[in-house]
Amino acid sequence: MPDDSLIAEIRKASPEQMFYTASSAVPGAVIETRYHAATDRDIPYLFYAVQCEDFEAFDAALADDPSVTDPVVVAEGDGDRLYRVVPTPDLLVVPELTRRGGAMLSAYCQDGAWHGRYQFPDRDTLVAMREFCKENGVTFDVKQLYRADGPSDWGGAGLTDPQREALLAAYEAGYFDDPRTANLEDIAGTLDISSTAVGRRLRRGTASLVEAVLGGQR
Repeated sequence: MPDDSLIAEIRKASPEQMFYTASSAVPGAVIETRYHAATDRDIPYLFYAVQCEDFEAFDAALADDPSVTDPVVVAEGDGDRLYRVVPTPDLLVVPELTRRGGAMLSAYCQDGAWHGRYQFPDRDTLVAMREFCKENGVTFDVKQLYRADGPSDWGGAGLTDPQREALLAAYEAGYFDDPRTANLEDIAGTLDISSTAVGRRLRRGTASLVEAVLGGQR
């Protein structure tokens, strides 16, 4: 891998981006990308995993969201769903990144903004993408920037902010101690969410960490 390859954690926000309406209307919803290829209008469907406390409210907001059509629930679990949607926004940032030799590593949408980890072949590409977003009315805030030292950096842990927050709260409270000195209810009280939501975030976050660190090692 070239020495100048970069990984950036970025927050992007614009009313023209996907799920802006739905995620703004239901602040507690976390919409994560799944099976995400180089998004373009030639790709008929995209898949997103949604974690939400009130799917009735989310579905109502999704029906009013102009960025997607024909949403279908293709799988459902304990407090989360996998949706298949047809994208309809005029502004798609990921295809532009792909055309410039970059890649989206992981991303999720919450409260009207996209948070993600992106790979850039060099700093010039990062600057060019920032200008592209600025020209199209998209805020582009780089939260963290570091060099990609090896292939493992490309995949990353893929943790969302809520998953990272839950894992840290659980660790600090003693949930992972032996013997355990805290339970899900304790962590839920700290984060002001339900114990079901805490459990879901811990399971997903732990799975992401295992995949990032041990994936492919048998």
